[in-house]
Amino acid sequence: MSHVAVVGNRVDARTVAAANLKKFMDSLNVPVLSCIRDTQYYVHMAAHGLSMFDISASKVQRDLEQWQPICQWLDAD
Repeated sequence: MSHVAVVGNRVDARTVAAANLKKFMDSLNVPVLSCIRDTQYYVHMAAHGLSMFDISASKVQRDLEQWQPICQWLDAD
């Protein structure tokens, strides 16, 4: 397991920018775990002291899917 990994913040995984990020990180042998999309849910949740994991999963399913590889990496031995 790598002790260093990257999470793209406010990155659309379907874009050239995301592909360039992955290519660059691959050249450094650093995994890109996920790309977290830019959404106002983060702003609204922070204003109330909450996270994506504190509200109905159906409202933020897409976001929770982006967090899955990050959580798995953090839970790995």
